[in-house]
Amino acid sequence: MMFFVKTEVVGGRVDELAQKIVDRAIQPVEGNIVFVSADGCLGYNLVEGASEAAVRQKFEPYRDHITIREITPVVSMGHYIEQWITQRAA
Repeated sequence: MMFFVKTEVVGGRVDELAQKIVDRAIQPVEGNIVFVSADGCLGYNLVEGASEAAVRQKFEPYRDHITIREITPVVSMGHYIEQWITQRAA
């Protein structure tokens, strides 16, 4: 399942976190597509996981640098439309 995860860097630690990522001191979150705000403070992630708890666990190595602000299950628009048509056809 895919989840939308919004994160925020804590306490002005953007440069420190970026350096750790560049140095590969923190492993990337598996199954993650990441976008960030222009200042690097907010992260917008699409993450694969079996559950919300599994997704939270993937972000555990980042706990000193980010706070999770939102985790929401998401589906593709095509999947949503297929479900919508199926539900309305009954």
